[in-house]
Amino acid sequence: MKPSEVFRPDVDQAVSWLAGMTPRQFMRRHWQKKPLLVRKAFPGFVPPIGIEDALALCSADLAPRRLVRRQPRSGRWTLEHGPFPPQRIPAVMRPNWTVLIQQVNTRLASADRFLDAFRFIPQARLDDLMISVAGPGGGIGAHVDSYDVFLVQAAGKRHWEIAERF
Repeated sequence: MKPSEVFRPDVDQAVSWLAGMTPRQFMRRHWQKKPLLVRKAFPGFVPPIGIEDALALCSADLAPRRLVRRQPRSGRWTLEHGPFPPQRIPAVMRPNWTVLIQQVNTRLASADRFLDAFRFIPQARLDDLMISVAGPGGGIGAHVDSYDVFLVQAAGKRHWEIAERF
């Protein structure tokens, strides 16, 4: 599914990416109550931007971006804020790094159209489309988000865990 094929759902229309629930049912049962995992929610999903183009955004002064690295000896995570010169961006197959690029929907119409699938969420709670790219073993370390998050994994493998609320 290409981002241009995603549409804004009717709140009473069941959709695959909500495990067959309607947006209204999702809001009542899950929103700010409990996590929902939907594997292969967007069959045939094609990301709105390729890996190389996403990494190129890290060098441009267009959107907030961060580089997270896991230090080999200590295992601790470090954080740098961009923009980054191209030589600072690790090669895709280098281990233990992740880049996070925010506000991609303000730079790409296809990314903004992808957000249409979630426009049943109150507008004040719908922030932006962030894209991450990671090498093997990359991540951002254990954390708890203080905001609502929809994660769509476009490619690769990742071990996801859902933390208990504090």
